[in-house]
Amino acid sequence: MKKTLKVLLVVLLVVAVALGWFLVNNRDYIKALFLAEENTGTEISTNIGERERRTVETLGKYVPIKEIKEESGEYNGLEYEKQSVENIKSAIDYDSLDNIQAEITKYILRLYELKSEYLGRAEALIQKAKSEFYSLPADDRNVDNRTKIILKYSKDAYSALAQCDSEVNKICNSLEKYLKDNKADTSIVSEIKKAYEEEKTLKKAYYINKYIGE
Repeated sequence: MKKTLKVLLVVLLVVAVALGWFLVNNRDYIKALFLAEENTGTEISTNIGERERRTVETLGKYVPIKEIKEESGEYNGLEYEKQSVENIKSAIDYDSLDNIQAEITKYILRLYELKSEYLGRAEALIQKAKSEFYSLPADDRNVDNRTKIILKYSKDAYSALAQCDSEVNKICNSLEKYLKDNKADTSIVSEIKKAYEEEKTLKKAYYINKYIGE
């Protein structure tokens, strides 16, 4: 698999150049490619789980959180994300929230739901791409055709990602304004942005490793 993934890494870099993805705000794509090449799926899944635990610990500094149920097993995409939403909902101590914490909680839950929503869209595109590739005759399932299909669906995937980025920015800006208006600590906003960017890179690496390296 490593040899195949290295070949496809080069292919994806060519695709990235073709689509102009070497912009500053898309460098995480390149980082994800190399993470996928240098780590096993299990290692990437472990890193995603550790990032999620750090996120919950950070949120606990701003809103009261009871002991949270950890997801069992390795990261598996959408099902894991859906369970994360339910876990954070059940972990928040709603009875102990003050007005500002209650408002922060609304934003946090919306961000978790947003991650699940857009990951679902991404997985749907992945399945379409896989179906198209494996519907080809066996002799046509080569790097050239895989590259064409990657290019075809990557445009839609990155359009969806740009929409998700925009939604996250809107939520963060709205939360920051609310906190400033109420003379409250705004540091959670930078923590959210950091966690989002790190998760995004890791999850790109997960899907590259899982599907493109097949």
